[in-house]
Amino acid sequence: MPARSLALFTGDGGRITPRVVRVPAFISIRVELRSADGREYGLEFRGETVKVSRGLGSVSTTLPGLRPGAAVVGKPIGAEGRVRIEATAEPGP
Repeated sequence: MPARSLALFTGDGGRITPRVVRVPAFISIRVELRSADGREYGLEFRGETVKVSRGLGSVSTTLPGLRPGAAVVGKPIGAEGRVRIEATAEPGP
């Protein structure tokens, strides 16, 4: 399985957090969305949508890696504010 970094978002109280997740450049990104309060939440990134509905603990999708300094903005569905994934973290442990 190819290397992936994780961008984990949680919907709770009508908001999705964190607002910014930093990932290493060039490594594909597993975007996971969880609902902490049982409500429906969704995020749309470049036409890819992840939507967690009642009864599901979490959903995920994979986005291609980003160039250094690049970012992708997630538009929320059923929640306030936008989120960002930024390629600013250093790879490795």
